[in-house]
Amino acid sequence: MMKEAICAVVVSYNRKFLLLKCLNGLLKQTKPLDGICLIDNASTDGTPELLKANGFLGELPPKNLVGPYHGDYTVRPVGGKAVRIYYVRMHKNTGGAGGFYEGVKFAYEKGYDWIWIMDDDVTPEEDCLSALYEKTYELERTGHDRSNIALSCARFDKEGAFVNDGSKRINLKNPFKNLHEQKISPDDLKKKFQPIEGATFEGLMINRHLVEAVGLPNKEFFIYGDDTEFCLRLLKVTKIYLIPTAKIVRERYVKKGENVNNWKRYYILRNMLYIDLKYGNISVKLIRTTRKIVKSVLGRLYHREFAEIITIFKSIRDAFKMLKMCKYNTY
Repeated sequence: MMKEAICAVVVSYNRKFLLLKCLNGLLKQTKPLDGICLIDNASTDGTPELLKANGFLGELPPKNLVGPYHGDYTVRPVGGKAVRIYYVRMHKNTGGAGGFYEGVKFAYEKGYDWIWIMDDDVTPEEDCLSALYEKTYELERTGHDRSNIALSCARFDKEGAFVNDGSKRINLKNPFKNLHEQKISPDDLKKKFQPIEGATFEGLMINRHLVEAVGLPNKEFFIYGDDTEFCLRLLKVTKIYLIPTAKIVRERYVKKGENVNNWKRYYILRNMLYIDLKYGNISVKLIRTTRKIVKSVLGRLYHREFAEIITIFKSIRDAFKMLKMCKYNTY
């Protein structure tokens, strides 16, 4: 494999048109990718058929899979460099966390030097990868080890407004403040690169040596918080930098404060309790977890969703189970 090969890892579930836009955005990068690993989490919306119709698949996967299906294809954009497309169709939906686990593992085992992680509902601007990659050399000139570095994109909505989901500081000490204590602000975009602690799996790029150091994303999370937990492991061995010139567009509008589906509440509470219990100091373990549980119970009582209180206690039970069972694959 050529030196400094880069593979994008894209996880998708039932967003075939957004996925197609993401893939086309990846093929248009001014710094060409060497590979794209697409994890299809058993989509039921005709994703494989659309991919085949648009030249991303050579053949459709078999029906009724009992294990992951692997396809290996080559796409050559007009006037561009050939890009390997690794299509992995899961036999069941493993959630975003399971998809990122599989994708990072696949790209690492294929020998890629850099792994660029993202969801299917984002589209990188054409010079996004170039901006990320060039900053690795700029950081090296300031004394950083390029083989031990993580970089995050700056995300915007379709209207061009900055999407503020990352954080400059993850709070593991003060139980009366939120986990993500200092949000990234538009003023931070004025800097060449901004050290942060919380990044999402919407454009995070890591060197392969970090996989060796901290392991793979935690597939047990299924959804929500898996990126934060992965960042906490990264921070033990390296720094994470926001690169303002590496711009990525979130195609799907997410209304702040919108109602969360009941089934998602289980994962949100379980995973956040797990993070506090595993990484927080003693006051966070005792006080913030208690506050979260009480708030969740009172919320369900207020909305007269009495059956959901059972789900809350399942979240608590399973958070403790995860503490005992979670071991990350390392290389």
